[in-house]
Amino acid sequence: MQKTDYHRLEQWYATAQGSSFQEALCVSLEPVLQASFGYHAVQIGAFPPNYDLTQHSRIRHGVICDMQGQVDVVSRYSCLPFDRDSVDLIVLSHALELSRDPHAVLREAERILVPEGRLIVIGIDPWTLSSGWRMLLRSAFSRYSQGRVKDWLKLLGFTVEESHLLNMWALNRVEWLVRAPKLMRLVEWVASNVAGGYVIQARKRVTRLTPITPSWQRRPRLVSVGLGEPAARGVRRNPND
Repeated sequence: MQKTDYHRLEQWYATAQGSSFQEALCVSLEPVLQASFGYHAVQIGAFPPNYDLTQHSRIRHGVICDMQGQVDVVSRYSCLPFDRDSVDLIVLSHALELSRDPHAVLREAERILVPEGRLIVIGIDPWTLSSGWRMLLRSAFSRYSQGRVKDWLKLLGFTVEESHLLNMWALNRVEWLVRAPKLMRLVEWVASNVAGGYVIQARKRVTRLTPITPSWQRRPRLVSVGLGEPAARGVRRNPND
């Protein structure tokens, strides 16, 4: 990760577009976090700056992990100081975009997440019109599409439960749009495809195989059979015959 990439993302969240995305992100995550249970939650990537995305979760113990700054844990995204199968909820907030090896970040998240634990991935979609122009101008950090991230998750054994775009414009402040819910949903869909980020929800699935005992290891069983009848005695012959 280049240092300029990190600061570029911080500066973007300070703009009106970044602020609107943060607001939409918090609204989108609240019901998901309310439905998450467990003991430990970890947010990897301190974005939005100075904001804890897991604060509305039912999980009491939560920490923010980043490579720098005033956070709870300072660590690389691809080498986290947590035990295997120890975290119930992980939020990857732009961690893939700011890492040199996004595959390693996902593998590390899979390692520390408990079976059936929940993973939330937040990023900026490169296939929206706004991000596309910025990529052509080479003025933005790395971006990975929803489809690409979902493919990576499936290869690691995750089940993707939901994936959607969030727009970066404060449409909820336009009074006439708020009064027309159907039109509001249409405008939000168009706006998110012009300039939007995504939220992907996934679960860690663990396949449990039932071992089959080989036939040669099975204990022999007694087979119930009828009692044998005594054989008939032979008739002695008279020697005088």
